Amino acid sequence: MPEDQGKGSFTQLKIWPEKEQEEKIVDIAAGYMFTFFVTDKGKLYARGEDFLTTIKQPSKDTTEVTLPGDMLARRVWCTKADYHRVVFVELEDTATGKKDIYAAGNSEYGCLGLHEKDGQKIKESQTFAKLELDSQDTHFVDIACYRNGILAVDERGKLWGWGKNENYQLGIPDNTHSEGIFKPTELGAINALGMKAKKIATCWNHSLVLFDDTNGKEVLYSLGVNNSKYLGVPDD
Repeated sequence: MPEDQGKGSFTQLKIWPEKEQEEKIVDIAAGYMFTFFVTDKGKLYARGEDFLTTIKQPSKDTTEVTLPGDMLARRVWCTKADYHRVVFVELEDTATGKKDIYAAGNSEYGCLGLHEKDGQKIKESQTFAKLELDSQDTHFVDIACYRNGILAVDERGKLWGWGKNENYQLGIPDNTHSEGIFKPTELGAINALGMKAKKIATCWNHSLVLFDDTNGKEVLYSLGVNNSKYLGVPDD
């Protein structure tokens, strides 16, 4: 594969204009026509003109994204769909050390997880805002957000979901939320089984969750539709 030749090439990104400006990259995420990365200095950087315009950031080769308050970025996740774009970032409050998940972007189906403002469901946020959770003690340690159904795992190993659930890929049996689920929702029926989620993955129509069961044994579960037998279960 050719190097540094534009389209179709294996190209090293020229991020820092000068060597003395270099920072160590500790996390990366790729969305639809945009890229985000986090450095060891707690800074969040982005590339991708369209999305940077959405969140009102200046568009240049590499943009340092403005964060709320006195916050440091620690990790980042991006959705992959072309018709809605959401970025989640774990931010640490420098005064308290507390970490929370913030979101920015746009989604018609509630993927921002920001719930409502003045009675209106939040479908766009041009700045990073903290996820709407019932308990301030809940902290997500991982997020899976390929398309329009979002899964998250909290520090207790409990599963949460929000966004679109049209193929039951969030593990929510009630599929009446045609507009989407706009607030992170604990998946009570699954969590009641007593297993601890440790790894999650989502795609177009299904999700996978790796658990430790009540005996400490690793078990893999699938959620969603089974059109091509990728759930690992017989056809209905």
